[in-house]
Amino acid sequence: MPEKLLGTNNKLSKQSSRGEPYVLRGLSLAPANLSGYETCPMRTPDCTKACIGVKSGHNRFNPAKQAKIRKTKLFFEDNETFMALLFRELNNHRKYCDRLGKKPVVRLNTYSDIVWEKKHPEIFREFSDIQFYDYTKMHRRWDLPKNYHLTLSYTGYNWEQCVEWLTTTRNVAVVFKDCWDNPLPTEWRGFPVVDADEDDCRWLEAPGVIAGLRTKGSVKNAGPFFADSQELFTPLTISGDSPDTNRKESMHIANTMD
Repeated sequence: MPEKLLGTNNKLSKQSSRGEPYVLRGLSLAPANLSGYETCPMRTPDCTKACIGVKSGHNRFNPAKQAKIRKTKLFFEDNETFMALLFRELNNHRKYCDRLGKKPVVRLNTYSDIVWEKKHPEIFREFSDIQFYDYTKMHRRWDLPKNYHLTLSYTGYNWEQCVEWLTTTRNVAVVFKDCWDNPLPTEWRGFPVVDADEDDCRWLEAPGVIAGLRTKGSVKNAGPFFADSQELFTPLTISGDSPDTNRKESMHIANTMD
């Protein structure tokens, strides 16, 4: 049995002034297929190589990896018990925030990409007073509960889908490789960029902006997943999403309802 399902990390606990009214917690499942179960069905080799769930901070060490694996195996092998524990911890988080006079926020996919709105929609109904949010690589996750906010992750191959999100009042996250000691660009490919390393409050972002992130962890080169802040040209139709990829995503979202 895992110790606790919900926890915090440096990013979740880092607060800007706009994040002061909130208390953030996250569910850290094992990324990719580290547990023997796939939790990131649309991952690319580049983002797998650079995954902060195993390459950054304490995540590099075996105890942290094993804790994520235990949670993930419980999710897949005894989902009823897992959900009972999750509901209890969500309720405790809500009570804790009530005592503090703060608003509860939960990131269900800290290092995974589970389609929670299809797999367990009851979460959002039961905890309608909790703000949930995540990053995702599945651009077809359109039909969301009102208290669930998603930011699409740029993979280096899905710019067409990113433009679709940015021009329909949603947001996109881009990791920039050359900004560790430098400011992020204020604009990228025609869209405004905000510094998403200041906090993790993505649900507060203005519509149509890019959440700019700096590279973290030991990996410094991960192909086009790490974007250049200054490009010599603007690709208009870059996309690695073939019809097969789109079918894969659609099938995965549909299968989560089984």
